[in-house]
Order: sequence, then C-alpha cells, then structure tokens
Amino acid sequence: MTENSFQDRLYFPFVINVRHDGIPLLSHGQKSIEPFLIKTNGEKISLMPNDTEILEPLQLIIIKAKRSLRAGKNLYDDGDYDFSASRSYYAVFYGVEGILLTKQLTPSKHIAAIRLFNQYFVHTGIFPKSYNNLINLLFQGRLDADYNKKIGIIPEAKAEFHLKVAEEILTAIISYLQEQYPDLEEMIKV
Repeated sequence: MTENSFQDRLYFPFVINVRHDGIPLLSHGQKSIEPFLIKTNGEKISLMPNDTEILEPLQLIIIKAKRSLRAGKNLYDDGDYDFSASRSYYAVFYGVEGILLTKQLTPSKHIAAIRLFNQYFVHTGIFPKSYNNLINLLFQGRLDADYNKKIGIIPEAKAEFHLKVAEEILTAIISYLQEQYPDLEEMIKV
C-alpha cells in the first residue's frame, strides 16, 4: 500500500462525514477549511464548488426561506400564532442553511446549523452577536409551537415578535448573500 492510497482511504471519507455532520476541523486561528481529495499521484483536487455550482441550490433554499416567512405572516393574520412562530423559525433556519452552503457545510441537525452559523458568521463579526440569542429564541418558540400539546402556546405578541426577528435576520442573510453572489438577486425574486 502506498502512502497516497492510505491518505485517499483515510481522509476522503472523513472529510465528507465531517461536512455532513457539521463538525469543523479548524486549527487555532484558522478561519475556514477547504476540503480536498488527494489523488494517488499526490495531486490535490478541491471539493469546493464554484459560483455557478452553488447558485442553484442557494436560490432554491432562499426562495424556500422567503416562502416560509410569507406563510408565517399569513398564519399570523389568520390568528394561528403557534404555526406562525414555527414558520418564522423555519424562515431563518432555511436562510442559515443557505449561508452555510457557501462554506460547504450541510449539517443534519438544527442545533448544528445554528452552532455553525454562530461560528462562521456571528463570532467573526459578519452578523451581530444578538443574532445568536435571537435564533435560539426562535428555535425554542418553534419547539414549543410544534411539540407542546397545549393549543395556543404562543401568544399573539410573541408571534408578532418572532415574525419581526425572522424578517430582520433573513433580510440580513439575503443581503450578505447578494453581496457575495450578485447574480442571486435576480434569481430569488418571488
């Protein structure tokens, strides 16, 4: 067995699993990781997509986020505050999923997505630190709304606050993404 074939077998599956589970492998002070495959001849092949490869999935997830926010507003207007709060959270969650795509991160759990968003976008100063607490508040509201057996667990004022927070955070995420990917603006009009 050559050294390169050992590296192929050792590192490639590990990088893919790390990306899937949202576990970053960063050394102290390192801002990001670029996953790569080492071929048997020692050549490195980047696993990072180019802009055109990322735009389509990014477009779809951001449209889904905007639709979720619109559904949350409609549910609020209909007096369905529990469901409105849940949709508010999902609007932000989809936005977070979209922005994590730009780092090639696709965590399988909500809490991992929130943690990675904080690590890569809040703690680095791209978004305000308050977003950490606000997203956690939305997440808790979603858990209450979706899993509590009591009907009407989310009062009107709380649902309204959740909508405002979701709209603020989603707008900020979309603005950031449009700065990074100017072609995205036209693609996400709904």
